[in-house]
Amino acid sequence: GRHVRESELIDGVLLDLPAPPRLAALASAAGRPVRVALYVESLHAVLPGSLGAHATLECGGGEAAALASEEMLRRFADGVVAAGVSLLLCQKLVAPALLRLLDERNVLVLPRLSLRHIGAARMLSGAAPLAQLLPPKAGELGLLGGVHALLLGAKEYIHLLPPSVGAAAASAPMPPRAEPVCTLVLWA
Repeated sequence: GRHVRESELIDGVLLDLPAPPRLAALASAAGRPVRVALYVESLHAVLPGSLGAHATLECGGGEAAALASEEMLRRFADGVVAAGVSLLLCQKLVAPALLRLLDERNVLVLPRLSLRHIGAARMLSGAAPLAQLLPPKAGELGLLGGVHALLLGAKEYIHLLPPSVGAAAASAPMPPRAEPVCTLVLWA
């Protein structure tokens, strides 16, 4: 390993997660700000009334309920894309059907993030924590300067870059809640 003297501060947040395939596409859009939605509740179980989703299913269950659930997820995914989100961070589970729908719409989803990672991403991006299966509003979104894979030693991390003031001003106002964040990498 490296010596402790080689420890460094890295601007942004490092997530101790394997890099998903879609990360390369998001990273290739370098220089363009990344809009972030941050969910602190599970986006897994989608039933009438769950997660604050206001829908009533008039069906006998089984296949009809599954179709209604899929339609609710589709409307959610369409709303996420309409809001301009390209990165959805979630503290808990995300339904496989929702993962598929968002992937089809080129939205990168990072589920099951720790509270520490959610807090750091919230602080860096300025995203408001959301707890309902409703698409985010413009004022609830966060902004990042980019997202890419970063190799440190033999381990790969996902690196959330701080928003660039110039790039952010060109496409969207900086979220008022955003604050500088850096990660200390200790070598031993």
